[in-house]
Order: sequence, then structure tokens, then C-alpha cells
Amino acid sequence: MIRYPAIKQPKLGTLFMNPGGPGGSGVGTVQGPDGDIIMQHSGGNYDLVSWDPRAVGKTIPRTACFGSAEEEVAFWNGSFIILGPEVKGDFTAQSILDDFYGQVDKSDDLLWRIGEQCATYNPDMFQYVGTAATVRDMVAMHDALEGSGKPINFWGMSYGTVVGMYFVNMFPDRVGQVILDGVVDPRSWANNPAHEWLENALESTEATFNGFAEACAKAGPSKCFISQQNSTAASVRQWTRDLIEAAYDYRQKVGPSALITSAAIRNLLFAGLYKPQLWSNMSLTLYSLKEALDDPAAANLTQAKRWLPDSVSPLDDQLKPRAEPSSNQTTLAYAYDYEAVTCSDAADAGDVTTKDVFDFVVKTTHEVSPMCNTADPVTPYKNAKWVADTLGCSAVLIEQAGYGHVSRRMPSNCTISAVQKYLVHNELPGQDTLFCETSYELFSDVASLDISQ
Repeated sequence: MIRYPAIKQPKLGTLFMNPGGPGGSGVGTVQGPDGDIIMQHSGGNYDLVSWDPRAVGKTIPRTACFGSAEEEVAFWNGSFIILGPEVKGDFTAQSILDDFYGQVDKSDDLLWRIGEQCATYNPDMFQYVGTAATVRDMVAMHDALEGSGKPINFWGMSYGTVVGMYFVNMFPDRVGQVILDGVVDPRSWANNPAHEWLENALESTEATFNGFAEACAKAGPSKCFISQQNSTAASVRQWTRDLIEAAYDYRQKVGPSALITSAAIRNLLFAGLYKPQLWSNMSLTLYSLKEALDDPAAANLTQAKRWLPDSVSPLDDQLKPRAEPSSNQTTLAYAYDYEAVTCSDAADAGDVTTKDVFDFVVKTTHEVSPMCNTADPVTPYKNAKWVADTLGCSAVLIEQAGYGHVSRRMPSNCTISAVQKYLVHNELPGQDTLFCETSYELFSDVASLDISQ
């Protein structure tokens, strides 16, 4: 648990915050630069409090499912689940589809085995993990800090909006100012098997990628390094498809030892869509990877691999590398915090759950503010609209015209002002929906990278 004291007077109380995931560390977020940003955007009159929920971050016991990284690597053994699909083009060619579906049974078997492995490794833990438990912990922390019975203020981002919606439904009479930023579909989360969440989550991913391509072409080669003087959004999209195919061909030629793969580049693109402020950096990374693939013999491929994320969860903007082989036998294995919470919450979780199912139509004693970017790669705008429509007069929706995951990724003075008025003065816009233009110019943060190192 961590508290960032209010920087302005009068102090108005405590604002609890969950950064998302599940698996995002609240402690780490507040300690890092995002803590300062959230403090400023909230107005500065609240103590900002966050914590690592059960099974997350530095909580004890850890949610490791293996005794060491080496043991974990041996279990997955370069599986399709970890490495991702190697695909030339898109998923339309019948041969690609046949290869993909041909790996389903083996992948399902591995997933069943990892579930059993985790439950065996932590036999007395998972029954106490989940979003409902996280909400009850937040209420207990608030009562210890501010006294029992008082309204609770909360800012949830990404998966944190699930925490917020559970809170609203579990404790409707304790709702203070609540902001839901980058809204996950709470109906699907609470009532559908976990694998069905992705159909909704990825609905705006392509629109976000198209926004990247359009902004890249407009910025030109001095800011977006994969564009040319006469580039269009279509040519930028084609450039990235060509890069993915080049990585695929390289992987097919070199085999499993290939340090650059099409799956890794898709991962890089997906992860990069979360943060438009880093789009120039991403374009330079893509350009550098193309140079490496154009002449692998002359390139430092080990360095190039470091530019690629090892993994990314479709509901999580906290990119966490999985364990890699090491000569150090005490190396800790990957912490399965994302999996612990999602499995405990899932409708098909079996006997390792603290499941609470809600219809998500509870009216609150205080207005709630859901908000979302027009094109968010992992939480589509329609989720925020559904929450606002469902809560009716208990909610005011903020639509921010921009890209990326959660509002601070492409800041808007309009959104910041609305949030501060709500938190500091308890004022929400008079209309049902407030539309805010962004204040951030895409590709204004120009990247610089020395690829010789």
C-alpha cells in the first residue's frame, strides 16, 4: 500500500486508484511518473492511495506457479502459447488457418496443465483472490484511513474500471466520486468465460492502428521513421505488413533460433498502440528492425531483440516479460498475477473463485463518470457508453477524441478540467455526454535511438 500526500489545500480526503491489469502494481504506478500525472490530473487536493491487490506485485504469497524460471521454461518448451503464431499476411489463407487450428488441442492441453500446476503450487491461495476481494480490501483500507461509513472516492483505469463497477454494485451507498477510465465490459467480465472477453476488448484495435498509420503519414519521415515524403495511411499500413512478412520469412529460414519473428513484431505493434506519446519511438524501432532483417548477417540481432516486448496481455498495459533461461537456478519464475485474478473472476473458474455475479444496473447515491478515448486498442468506447446508459442519471460520460489506452495516454485539457471539477468541486457537465478534443499532437515527441549500442 502507498500514499502520495495531497499537494494542495484544503485536503479533501483520499482518492483510491487502481491502474489496471489485472496485474498492474498500484504501488509501482504511484511511485513512478504516472503517480505525478494522476495527482496533477486529479487536482492535487486528495491523498492518492493505491495498493497491490491480492496476488499482484509485491503481495505475499506470490502467484508463481513454478519454483524457478528454469522450471517454467521447461514446462512451456517454446510452445505456441508463449511464442505466438507465425503468420504470413492475415488469417485468411486456408493453409494458415489449418496450421493455427492444428495447434488448438495441444494448446488447450497446456492450458489445462498450467491451471492444475498453479492450483497445486498454491493450493490455499486462489479461493481468496479476485475482484470482489479487492473491493472489500479497498473498503477496509478506506475505513482505516478515513473512518467507516463515509463515501469512497475511486479512479479505476482499464481493469480498474472492473474494480470500480464491482464496488458500485457491492457498496452502492458508499459511492463517492468514481471515475472509470478506459472501460472494460463489466457484463462480459462477470458472466462470460475468460476467452470470450477478447471479442469485445479488441474491437477498436484496428481503428487505433489506422490512427497510427494516418498520423505517421502526416508527420512525415522526420518524425515517423517508417514514412516517406509522399506516404499515405495505406502505404504505412502496407509497410508494416511487409515488415511482418519479412520477419515471417526470416523465422522460416532460420528456424526456432530466430531472434526476430512475425509474432514478436505484431506484439510490438499491439503494445505500442497503448501509448501514442511513444509512437515516434515505435516507428524508429520498426525501422531499425527492418534494417536488421534486410541484412541479418551485418545486424546486431541480439540488440534488435531487446527492442521487442516479450509478451503483452490484451487487457493489460503493464508489459511484463516471461521468464527466460538462466544459469542462476534461483531466478524467480514469472508471477501469474494476471492469470490468478482473471481465473478467479471467470464464470468458468470452477472451485478456485470468490465469484460474485452482478447485473450491473444498481443505481448509486452519487454520480459516476465513465470515460474513454474514441479509439482505444483494448477497451472500446462502446463499453463506457453502455455503463453510462445503464447508470442513467447516475452517470455522465466523457468521450475523449484520441487514441491509446486510458485518458492520460493522449492528454486533453478539456478532460483534465472536467475531472478536476468533478473531484474538487463535485461538479459534472450538465449534458449526458461531454466530448473533449485532445491537447496532444501525435508524433510531437520525436524519438532518438543509437542502434549501434
